[in-house]
Amino acid sequence: MGDEGKKPEETRRRPMVVSKGWVQGIALVMILGFTVMGILAYHTYNDSIPIPDKVVSTTGEVLFTHDDIVAGQEAFNNRGLMEYGSIVGHGGYLGPDFTADYLRRAATLTLDVRIKARENQPHQANIKDWRTNRYDSRTGVLVLSRQQTAAYHHLVSYYTTYFGRNSHNLGLLADDIKGPAQARHLTDFFAWTAWGAAADRPGHSYSYTNNWPADPTVANRPTADMVVWSVLSLIVLIGGTGVMFAIYGRWSKNIGWHESETPSLSFIPPSQVGLTKSQRATSWFFFVIAVLFLVQTLVGAAAEHYRADISSFFGFDLAAWLPYNLARTWHVQLALFWTAAAFLAGGIFLAPFVSGKEPRRQHVLTYVLLGAVAFVVFGSLTSEALSVYGVSWAKGPVFGQQWEYIDLSKMFQLLLTLGMFLWVFIIWRAMHTRMRAESFGNMPWVFFFSALSIPMFYAVGLLAGTHTQLSVAEFWRFWVVHLWVEDFLELFTTVMVAYIFVMLGVVREKVALGVIYMDVILYSAGGVLGTMHHLYFSGTPSAHMAIGAFFSAAEVIPLTFLTDGDVPRCSRVLELRRCWCLRIPHQPADRVLLRDRHRPHRQPCPRGDDGRLRDDGHGLGDVRAEVPHPCVERQAGENFVLVHEHRARLDGRRHPAAAWHPAAIPLGGRRLFRGPTAQLHHRAPQRRPRVAPHAGGPRLHHRRGAAVLVDDIPGTDAPPGREDRR
Repeated sequence: MGDEGKKPEETRRRPMVVSKGWVQGIALVMILGFTVMGILAYHTYNDSIPIPDKVVSTTGEVLFTHDDIVAGQEAFNNRGLMEYGSIVGHGGYLGPDFTADYLRRAATLTLDVRIKARENQPHQANIKDWRTNRYDSRTGVLVLSRQQTAAYHHLVSYYTTYFGRNSHNLGLLADDIKGPAQARHLTDFFAWTAWGAAADRPGHSYSYTNNWPADPTVANRPTADMVVWSVLSLIVLIGGTGVMFAIYGRWSKNIGWHESETPSLSFIPPSQVGLTKSQRATSWFFFVIAVLFLVQTLVGAAAEHYRADISSFFGFDLAAWLPYNLARTWHVQLALFWTAAAFLAGGIFLAPFVSGKEPRRQHVLTYVLLGAVAFVVFGSLTSEALSVYGVSWAKGPVFGQQWEYIDLSKMFQLLLTLGMFLWVFIIWRAMHTRMRAESFGNMPWVFFFSALSIPMFYAVGLLAGTHTQLSVAEFWRFWVVHLWVEDFLELFTTVMVAYIFVMLGVVREKVALGVIYMDVILYSAGGVLGTMHHLYFSGTPSAHMAIGAFFSAAEVIPLTFLTDGDVPRCSRVLELRRCWCLRIPHQPADRVLLRDRHRPHRQPCPRGDDGRLRDDGHGLGDVRAEVPHPCVERQAGENFVLVHEHRARLDGRRHPAAAWHPAAIPLGGRRLFRGPTAQLHHRAPQRRPRVAPHAGGPRLHHRRGAAVLVDDIPGTDAPPGREDRR
């Protein structure tokens, strides 16, 4: 009755391989994380460095306006100067940070004026001048003091020369900035960011950039919030790592895949694998990837040479043809391009193996995608070169270069996003039949959803334009730099590798899904909100710094598990209680469950040790004579019977046997011990009736829950008062 109303395709769906609790955990992490990100986005738009409608002197002279600041920001991006120097700490770092550079030069000039005028306490007066916030939010007017106005006029002349006749000696094109008007707009942009780095945020005693850069001339010192959250982030890192290891130690037998659970590999030799047309088409992707990687390496080497000799390349005037800002732009963009192309090719190549078939003309769409990728890559590199060279018509959304890491123009950024959505459609077309038969939480759907997240989160970068307010642009572009690159590309990598392991038979699908879901939860719990660690000094409120410090420290915690090896206690062993004895049918006491007779350095153990088992209290328990049909194996969750323990400082650690090695032997019609075994070095007549011991490892403890329940065997000599224990 309950199934009559269901659609036929729903009744055929395979149920979820893992518990729905995993999906609910991911949903909870994502909802909480992106809800907080939404709140932070609201405050980014409303509480960041304000752009005044106009900036005036104390005499009423208009120095520059809102449009001048935006024009300077656009010129800074279009000419690739963010790939040369930096602004509010973000950029290429060959040149100066222009926020810190303007602030230091202007503050020094104003201090010199006060010293020459013999003002009383000139240093304190200079600090007060710079930290006083004269911006009126009602009128949109910012007033600069007489000394700040004089410094501004001086620095307009300085930056006109810097980007003019001096630029060729700095790794830039000769006369990099065309005309004094553009140089003045750049100075307006630098002056605005420097004002935000020194003036106190309303209601607080620190600047809009949380007192960055550190400059004693304007009393930019570490804030209380900075110190508190730095200490708390360290506590989170150390304490969180300890908590996670405690959790792992308690429930490690139910987490991840273990050596003892590894099944035998089962795969077809590569020469016998039949490839579809779309899979063969991906070979061109990998050819393009190789070319892009080679070019990226070459331009990266050229960019690094500028740090050794900024004026020439072994006597050749490289800056006249390939200035540093263009070389670094291409280097950064090619790194993203060949990586993204590799993901596209990997997804298309793996999809037919997942679905078991390929739709008609799938290879045609693959070639269309290849052409689109090639057009975006080489078209965007050309447009970036034209923008850096300052060609008069190479500007705007078609040719204008943008912020660091999303340097490609808006048009090519949009085309790349559409190309990745085309890739998702190609994958869906290959897998939709298989997905109809699977629950939404199983591997095919996880593969599809992880692929869909790649264009979705890259598209967020479209919100950061050259006219977007600096702090807002920083907020959105780091969704691409951090969330897209460091979270969702890694997620797709995890899913692809896990799927390959499942298809090869290395791990079970249930184990692979558990690892994927755990990866999403652990990395997203810290990674989503940890994005804010990029915005410590970008003009956003201190809440961004607090959340970024706290959760970015938590990002490191899951990485510690990469160094935690598989230990035998997570395998299937038998842990004897104190002084308990075990009887095995039809076996003499000295021929069963013998521990490895060799100490470290292959020294033999005494013969009398061969018939004894070590329990969890370091006591020895006898192996007794036969008992009819005992229950010596009992399933407990995912674990089975465990063999005896390793003797600390006596038995050396033994390497597990190969995957094909028989890890269990028949005993009374059942397979007793399942798991990796150690090689035994006994005489042939002794080996046949024995059960291979488990590979050595740390001592087990009954409170860890690693032992399984074993029924009492009738006739066993149990300790007094423990007859009912299991």
